[in-house]
Amino acid sequence: MSGLKLVIPYAVSDKTIPILRDDLILAPGSLMLLDTSNGSQSQPAVIPAGLSTGLLPNIAWKECAAVLGTGDAASLAFSAYNNLSGTNGKFEITSKKGLHSLISQVNHTATSQNSSVRIPLAIRNYIAANPTHKYYVSTWVRQTRSFVTGIDFGVLVMNFSTTGNYNVLQSPSQVRIQGQSAALEYRDALAVNDLNPQIRNKAINALTGTPGGNGNSDLGFSLFANGGGLNAYGSVSVLNKCPSMIMYRAYIEDLTVSGRTYATVDAIDKQMYDAAFAVGGKFYGDSFTDPTTIA
Repeated sequence: MSGLKLVIPYAVSDKTIPILRDDLILAPGSLMLLDTSNGSQSQPAVIPAGLSTGLLPNIAWKECAAVLGTGDAASLAFSAYNNLSGTNGKFEITSKKGLHSLISQVNHTATSQNSSVRIPLAIRNYIAANPTHKYYVSTWVRQTRSFVTGIDFGVLVMNFSTTGNYNVLQSPSQVRIQGQSAALEYRDALAVNDLNPQIRNKAINALTGTPGGNGNSDLGFSLFANGGGLNAYGSVSVLNKCPSMIMYRAYIEDLTVSGRTYATVDAIDKQMYDAAFAVGGKFYGDSFTDPTTIA
């Protein structure tokens, strides 16, 4: 029996018909989505030592390639860097596929002992070339051990090189994208001892400053980072003071391109977050290495 072919004899012009995408939050204008629990993408088993180019899928690669006009699943994937091992720390995948960076608060003795997930160059160049666009930035994170009081440690969502260039920080006191010394859009303090899962997001109305001449060669362009040299200020003052953190999900959308409002994307994000951590949700009951076991 031969197959049946159906041909619709007219063009479909209704733009309200939903498009099936690889994640519910995705839309034209999506740039980055990291979620290793997403079943539509291949999954790493562990985070290996050193720099692993293209290890972690960018679930938004199709939408991102449409915005950039170039790119594919390989070139728009995230790279992972792991220089934690033995007594100084560990970079693992939890039972529910979160990325868990554990840092010792006794044996963390060098700024080279860190871990990060790094943003593809093409996406960094795009954001640097479109600083007046409005961006939606969101992460789902959980501290598994508190940072030591007295440091302003940040889980970096994006870091465009050194001070005076673009940064997107999630620190104990703020979520911000900043350029030069002008920080924008403070939101939602992250308490030192809050070990509950959290969704932290914001709409950034524009970037100020410039990304700097050395920006796109700097290895600190991170979607998630933890450890000496990858904290909010890159200082040795954080040694033996860093938190241990799980990143479950990170998402960035160019709202100028998508035409969506912060409220629209935030509502989708919150609904998905609530379902993921509710009883029976994909991140509920996660298990991971106890950070105290590495001192």
